[in-house]
Amino acid sequence: MFLQRIGSFLLALWASFLRLFSPRSTPNQTETTKEVAMSEKKDFYTVEELKVKLLDRDFQLMIHNWVQKTLRPLENDAEYERLCAMEEFVPTPEIMTAIYAALRPYHGGGVGHEFGGGHSWRDFLDGLAIIAHDPTLKTAYPNDVFAGLLGDFMHDFGNVAKPRYEDNLWEEGHAEVGAWQAYQVLQDLLPEHILLLMAYAIAAHTHKLGPVTCDNGYVREVWNDRMFYNMGHPVRVAVWLTRFADRLDTNGVTLFARHIPANIEGSFYGGKDFSAAAFYELDGKALAVMVKPTVVKDGNAPSTLMHIGNFANSSFKFGAYSQHDARFPSMERLMAYKANQGLRLVEVVNQSIGEAQPQATLSTLDLFWNFLCRVSCFESIEETRPIFLHIWGELTPEEQERWRIGLEFANEAYDQWLRLLYVEIESSDHPMVVACKHLLPELKTNLGVE
Repeated sequence: MFLQRIGSFLLALWASFLRLFSPRSTPNQTETTKEVAMSEKKDFYTVEELKVKLLDRDFQLMIHNWVQKTLRPLENDAEYERLCAMEEFVPTPEIMTAIYAALRPYHGGGVGHEFGGGHSWRDFLDGLAIIAHDPTLKTAYPNDVFAGLLGDFMHDFGNVAKPRYEDNLWEEGHAEVGAWQAYQVLQDLLPEHILLLMAYAIAAHTHKLGPVTCDNGYVREVWNDRMFYNMGHPVRVAVWLTRFADRLDTNGVTLFARHIPANIEGSFYGGKDFSAAAFYELDGKALAVMVKPTVVKDGNAPSTLMHIGNFANSSFKFGAYSQHDARFPSMERLMAYKANQGLRLVEVVNQSIGEAQPQATLSTLDLFWNFLCRVSCFESIEETRPIFLHIWGELTPEEQERWRIGLEFANEAYDQWLRLLYVEIESSDHPMVVACKHLLPELKTNLGVE
């Protein structure tokens, strides 16, 4: 019955969009408690409409109130499990096709965290690969697992209209806005309990370790992500499955190809990024050290190689982010592969002597830029090119050439990683994975690796 209105729904959603930078809207905390009654549009907003609406204080408060009243109650363990235990929703190829089509018009967001580009496509594959053969997930509530799969693909959905580096402006960040958007867009395709579990996983995916104080003084509390067991079922796996997929793409060779353009774009907004235990300004100094072919930092700003090493090493230790890896054998295995790939990249670049290769077909600069574009699969990366060329030009010729062997390794390692994901997915008989296999040819074409 959920397919009844797909035809008119998709026609209403179809539009094409151009990316633009929106001015920021910073509200006052005193407005937070204001109750805002707004009627929802029957047909959801386009990306450009959303960008404008999200500057409106009443619209911001409407989303905030929805999050508080609709999602925050799921922090209660019993309420969350009640939804998991409701009638099992079994996705079919037709349902997955309809979901994929409904999301297709929503193409946008920051480079490296884009929706409808390399990051979201790979995270969908990552989620499928984790589910494909994992014995622990077979004991979880299917509704919880399916909500996690949707979260894998859609966790950065909010970025299409709310820049990630502006998460600190008002009550809700890109995660919460994305949860609300996903709930609205898929209402005609999924039952309520799946929509709620999915939205909760999206809202909680950023995995903040403490409250965030926004510019208007509002304190955004962390989401309850406690995984617990009841009657043999691990519960709240949707949150962790969403985070697992995101972490896989935030390791290895995909990390540096996302990190560099994302930080450049973040500098457009005067944004901040996070490393180790501190934020740092995305300014000229941070961008200059970012492309240094060595493990180094300037203040709190790390080089990309240090960033990769930090992420990889954290995956081999028990910590806040990796605390459940060992409970899920597929995640533990895939994470070890990706982390080792990242450490190998650091080692390869560190050991390079930077010898020029005048006979090479492509310059090191071209190799670098081509790889960034290849991983992004997102047209707005071109807007970061002038600054990339500037910070690249600040490297010495020897420093530039030290990247060459690392880039050659990265291209090969990227192909190997995607093919590993394909094998995991294609060899699975898990019903959710089977329901998505028909989407693989398009994803392979999009990513450029068969």
